[in-house]
Amino acid sequence: MVRQATSSLTILALAAAASMATLVIAAPAISADLTVTVTDKDGAPVSNAVVFLDSGSPTEPGTTVKMVQRNQSFNPDVLAIALGTRVQFPNEDPFRHHVYSFSPAKRFELKLYGGDDIQEVVFNQAGEIALGCNIHDDMLGYIYVVESNYFGTTDENGTVVVSGLADAQPYDAQVWHPRLRGPTRRTSQSVTAGQSAKFEIGLKRDRRKQSGSDFEGGVY
Repeated sequence: MVRQATSSLTILALAAAASMATLVIAAPAISADLTVTVTDKDGAPVSNAVVFLDSGSPTEPGTTVKMVQRNQSFNPDVLAIALGTRVQFPNEDPFRHHVYSFSPAKRFELKLYGGDDIQEVVFNQAGEIALGCNIHDDMLGYIYVVESNYFGTTDENGTVVVSGLADAQPYDAQVWHPRLRGPTRRTSQSVTAGQSAKFEIGLKRDRRKQSGSDFEGGVY
């Protein structure tokens, strides 16, 4: 009887240990944030920089967001979206706009409209899309489409927080800005979730208020 009891206890102990091991293996990774700060060469904060991480996982389909036309400008100036996102272009000005893009990632044209007529476009190719208005040459904006579930744009302090990352895991972080120097207007570096990262980028001069001819050449 003693031997049977001992054997039963041993079996229960092994089963409990196996169960504990299963729980450890199945435990989810701790979620962490990554704070990214972007500055120019003089240390001044850079707003409207798109920050995105290469997570290696399939991109979740985007939802519906808005890029409003207000006070004869695009709001926001730079919009970061995931692949497959539907963007609405409501016109809140008392006059009509004619929105268009000649960018390879998405060529489209929304002919003269206003009022309650809300136009929308689905963006299904990654890359930068420069926007303009055929009626108002000084209306310039950008949409940047990313193949990532982790992205955002920097605020007036040059900072963005990317959430939902696996704690202490390394990632490849990309930063894009319409005035960043270089043919792709993009730079990258390795970062670690749960820590902070800083990008220092060189910027071209802001020429938006000078000539609409600079628009399609990629000068912001």
